[in-house]
Amino acid sequence: MPWNCPACGGTTELGYNVCRKCGVARPGSVPDETNFRMEMPMTTTPTFETHTIEAYRGPVFGETIYGANAVIGIRFDYSTVGRSMLMICSSGTAVIANPRTPDTSR
Repeated sequence: MPWNCPACGGTTELGYNVCRKCGVARPGSVPDETNFRMEMPMTTTPTFETHTIEAYRGPVFGETIYGANAVIGIRFDYSTVGRSMLMICSSGTAVIANPRTPDTSR
């Protein structure tokens, strides 16, 4: 069940102890510092609820992403190799994304 942020009113999935819109800790939780930092936002959807996409940098495969700070449209695929190995591949679109500011006019 999602929870509502007391600071911005945003809705965040239960698995997160930090609001995905404004970064405020969930009431009753004690998140560590690593939960407050989103080093590189990533999503399987073509857009972010929490960020505005400013520019598209192109497709990415593997670990190298030049000139981007986020990845959207991530797709995972797998294949079996022989009888005992699994090969996992992923791809997405590198973008420049900036956090949205909460609407304080309410």
